[in-house]
Amino acid sequence: MLRKDGFTNATTVDYFLLKGKNELPNDAVIIIDESSLKSTELGAAVLNAARNARLLLIGDTRQHVSVEAGDFLRVLERYSKLNYSKLKDIQRQQVKEYNDAIRTLSEGRTADGIKQLDELGWIKEEKSEYIQKAADAFLEASNNGTDLDRVIAVSPTWDEIYRFSDAIRQGLKERELLNKEGFALTVYDEIDWTKEERKTIDNYQPGMFLTFHGKKDSALGGKTLEVEQIENGLLRLKGYNRYIDVAKKVKNFSVSQARAIELSEGDKILIRRNHKETELVNGNILTIDKINEDGSIQTLEGKNIPADYRHFTHGYVVTSHKSQGHTRKEVIIAADSLNAKSAYVACSRGKEQAHIFTPDKQNLFNKLGTPTDRTAVADIIAKHRNGVWDMDAADAREAAKDEQIHNNNKRRSYEML
Repeated sequence: MLRKDGFTNATTVDYFLLKGKNELPNDAVIIIDESSLKSTELGAAVLNAARNARLLLIGDTRQHVSVEAGDFLRVLERYSKLNYSKLKDIQRQQVKEYNDAIRTLSEGRTADGIKQLDELGWIKEEKSEYIQKAADAFLEASNNGTDLDRVIAVSPTWDEIYRFSDAIRQGLKERELLNKEGFALTVYDEIDWTKEERKTIDNYQPGMFLTFHGKKDSALGGKTLEVEQIENGLLRLKGYNRYIDVAKKVKNFSVSQARAIELSEGDKILIRRNHKETELVNGNILTIDKINEDGSIQTLEGKNIPADYRHFTHGYVVTSHKSQGHTRKEVIIAADSLNAKSAYVACSRGKEQAHIFTPDKQNLFNKLGTPTDRTAVADIIAKHRNGVWDMDAADAREAAKDEQIHNNNKRRSYEML
């Protein structure tokens, strides 16, 4: 995305830490976009790598944060001695009333901002038809499917994303922009687990898949293997004759579930995991040119997807996490409910319009809530110094509350990456 905007040397933070930091000149300037999405661990690694360079962190702490522990940018902004500046003028939204609504959302007044969009007639209550109505609006906004780059579609849960994508694809087939007969493929949907969750053996079930990130020439590097058995706190994988202790290998793998999808030539697909050998980058959206007999895929963008790489999905609808940083003329949102961060991020992707399709408008408003920050160690220390918290009882209550909120959000499938 940044490369399209003229930053030809842009790369991911992970790749920079792996290779790029060793190539820094003495007068280097490192710019990290969407810094609010970086965990404390990743942010600390960046700060360490940039000790002899100038570092610019760009982001909005009211938007989404990392899945992994730690609100890196917020903690720096609140507790460090680093200088920072705020941009008060919002440039993306080109319609005054729309700009005003996004400004309200950016101030943390979520319900008021959504109400302003509702007054523009942009919040649509469509009962059980909300997904289909959103798909119809997406196709209309994209000039009957011929200009998909004009609009971005967003939903907060993967269930809604799958249904929204299916409805869009059906509309494209009816307009003869996709072949009516497609190819059936099995893809891997990564489960949004933290390191601690990946360490917990009770979370695993037979039929899940582990993808290992080591070197290709190692025993497991680059392979995706199915969980066959769980025994005595260890995993046994199909095609691998040794048991795996997940607690010891937690940094070396991710966990996925298999799902069958249909693909056609011309389909948009969203890459969900980096693949260095073919330069596939997590978050890229590619267009299928040809599906070969061996299962490999050629794309119009010149990227070839190997037959053994299946970490992608349809690329028509994204979570608000994935939408963060994108800009389109219009944004179409299909959502039963939104939280404060997802509402702010999703609604602010458009330049001209933002439409929310929901089954129950009152339910949408009731569940918006207000922006909340995860509790960091620095927050606990600061409140203790100010005499606000009892370091034993109150900390325990706050931690339990945060844990309950986290678990409830997971059950609602909010913002799975």
